[in-house]
Amino acid sequence: MLDKFTHTNSKGETLDFLSLGIFANENELRDYEWSYTTSDANRIKRFYKGVVTKTIPFVFYCDENKADEIKNKFYEHFDIDVMTQNKGYFTINDYNLYCYAYKNTKSTYTTSKQLLNISLDIVTDEAQWIKKTLHSFNFKKSESVGDACKYTLTYPYIYYDFINNAVLNNNAFIESDMIIRVYGACSSPIIRIGDNIYSVEDVTLEENEFYEIDTKEKTIYKFDSYGNATNIFNLRNKKYDCFKPIPIGQNVVSVNDTIKLDIMIIEYRSEPRWS
Repeated sequence: MLDKFTHTNSKGETLDFLSLGIFANENELRDYEWSYTTSDANRIKRFYKGVVTKTIPFVFYCDENKADEIKNKFYEHFDIDVMTQNKGYFTINDYNLYCYAYKNTKSTYTTSKQLLNISLDIVTDEAQWIKKTLHSFNFKKSESVGDACKYTLTYPYIYYDFINNAVLNNNAFIESDMIIRVYGACSSPIIRIGDNIYSVEDVTLEENEFYEIDTKEKTIYKFDSYGNATNIFNLRNKKYDCFKPIPIGQNVVSVNDTIKLDIMIIEYRSEPRWS
């Protein structure tokens, strides 16, 4: 069975190929390759991915009365990304590959108006499939969150009085980066995920304000009600690693106050999951 996938361009417009009579043959979207460097002792030093290109063969068998409209739509949908230098992305099973379509080669278009073969070449400097999963929590004193279970845990050291526990699953096969967003009103909230503390000291959030910890970019910003950002990196709790990725499996989330909290887990794969 062929993969069902869509493409969303930098304008937020999604192209559902099948609904337009556009079919994709076997292609290179799931293929991947790691590059590597070696030392003078002929040892592997590291693996990495640079700029990667892939080819997708498309076959058009569309409504003859809409054929020209669909062909023009296909071109404009992809080329807007290159013209503005803003990536669009392909989606397979909730995983996104961010890229540009930089080459378009056509054939068989003289056979019939409704027929067209296009070989689409894409290029990316982010050669990985990304899935972002948002988990929202509304912690209240002496209450559990949603249908999450309460757990009695023993830790070697107890630094803070945590009032709530909720379970957060990371279904990736390796630890994952995440974005932690803490909403006001609150003052210097403390979040524990697993055995690590994520907190910012001496910060007060009013209603409609929040701060955001990005473990991949290693940034912490506070946003006011007007959307203005303030760098509060230096206010992080330096006793712990504020940028530690979330481990795989079940993780207990605890807080020390009544707060609203979003945690977005970001999973990276060389190929999307088969489903």
